[in-house]
Amino acid sequence: MLDKNLVKITICFSILILALAICKPVSAKEAKMIPPPNYLIEQALVTVNCSEATLTTVISLMATNDTLIHYPSGVNMIDPNFLLCESIFVSAAPMGSSLVYIFNTTNIADATTYANAITPSVSTAFGLSFTYYGAGSSDGGTNVTYVAPALGISLLSYYNSVLNPSCLKPDLAGFSNAIPNLLNLHPSQSYAGISAHKTSGIYDWQCIFFAGYFNIVIPTGAGYTLNILNLIGATSLTPSSYASVYAYYMSTVAVYVEPWTTATFVSCNPANISMQYMTRGWYVFPPDLLLDTLTGIFYFGNDTTPVTLLTFTFSGTIIPEFPSFLILPLFVAVTVLAVAFAKRKLPT
Repeated sequence: MLDKNLVKITICFSILILALAICKPVSAKEAKMIPPPNYLIEQALVTVNCSEATLTTVISLMATNDTLIHYPSGVNMIDPNFLLCESIFVSAAPMGSSLVYIFNTTNIADATTYANAITPSVSTAFGLSFTYYGAGSSDGGTNVTYVAPALGISLLSYYNSVLNPSCLKPDLAGFSNAIPNLLNLHPSQSYAGISAHKTSGIYDWQCIFFAGYFNIVIPTGAGYTLNILNLIGATSLTPSSYASVYAYYMSTVAVYVEPWTTATFVSCNPANISMQYMTRGWYVFPPDLLLDTLTGIFYFGNDTTPVTLLTFTFSGTIIPEFPSFLILPLFVAVTVLAVAFAKRKLPT
């Protein structure tokens, strides 16, 4: 049972990393080009897969330094064993948790030695009992994975008692205010955690906190209206003050509908806009043959007024086309690609 659950957790990593690597509003590379030392990038992402009739929702928060988002103080992020580490992920879920390292070395034995030296402090800091699961080569590096058993308490309780006080600045506010309700919507399919990414050989960590739920079955038919606030359990959404960069807010809501060949944009509320970033409203991207997604992004621009109605409507056929036994293997393949994106995109 744990093997299947581990794959489900890595699905969440896949969606998160692909979003961060592809979507400009949450690009780590762009973040480093902006001078303010203490700012936040926050995003709520809703992904609809029409071929599976499923929906996944995640809130992600990325900070440029550890004053806003950080690993618990019990984890020494400048430990020499981290020198060749490029990414570390900790994800907690009701059915079990996972810890994944990505090292910039093809020597699996060395990478495992480094990870084994770090893991006890990670286990203690997060209150989780991680045990070795496996290691393997990928994209010129080595992934080392550990797993932990079921939490024993609700994920919301774990977030309130461990993740929030240990990893997030108390006055972060903004999208982080929606996380407790988000985790309470679909408790058995929810997850939350933190990842950190850097360049091999130095300790310039950037942290990403994430929380969401995955693979919620949605009605089949000919189209769908996404009520974003309902999907994250919020009555309104407001940017964090830390997300302000030169009077504009790095706070976005993104919708991915795939495949775009079966989905067509119909309407949105607030209104559709023609200019990204600086204007409040939805920007709907032209169909992308490479990504095969219908994409819409809501920007706050320079307007911090709470948004109380946030919808995105598309037409098209929503019907499962794949046998259920194929879904997990397909997600495993996506996960491998996501790890490659993480290595090449995030630390640059």
